[in-house]
Amino acid sequence: MKYLRPLIPALEVEPILQDLEDAPHVWNVHNLRTTTYGGEHSQVSDVWVRYRPHQDLLELQQIDPGHAVQRFVGEPHDSVWYPQSDHLPRLKELVFELMRHFEVERLGGILITRVPPGGEVKPHVDGGWHAGYYEKLAVQLKSAPEQAFCFEDGEFACPPGTVYTFDNSKKHWVYNRSDEERMTLFICVKRDARKPPLVASGG
Repeated sequence: MKYLRPLIPALEVEPILQDLEDAPHVWNVHNLRTTTYGGEHSQVSDVWVRYRPHQDLLELQQIDPGHAVQRFVGEPHDSVWYPQSDHLPRLKELVFELMRHFEVERLGGILITRVPPGGEVKPHVDGGWHAGYYEKLAVQLKSAPEQAFCFEDGEFACPPGTVYTFDNSKKHWVYNRSDEERMTLFICVKRDARKPPLVASGG
């Protein structure tokens, strides 16, 4: 596939899943992505681990309500750890390991998504400053046959623990035709600009 590249075949992800099982309240604290803009992610549950400070959104809603969401997503910013991250210590450990492995200079947003059995993420292209600035790492936390991450040139199915990268500036989607939920950790990273992109087409 031109826009997706496997990177690491088998990380240990069970400790992260245990942390998530022990903290079910971290899901859907913030639902901006799944309910407010677009309908592509309407069937998905989220954990916002890192992103632009949520207080910024509240302030933008006061001063520019008509464009608050667009500005929150589209303006340059520094990401911060959200309170939900305090309940996921072993996820943080994994993030720091991957930062060292890939020589990451700046850490952006971190998101966990859950696609239910029979659910999907509809075809879309990710826009805004954050989506275009960072490269994307994906860690498959849960998966099963009859699930796939898709581009127009192919589909990618993988076992839990697989790390891959993808170009979110190209149309992509996810389907889950299995009886098992699908869970993915997305980590946005900025590396030395002199390094070749993780995926050939860039991101």
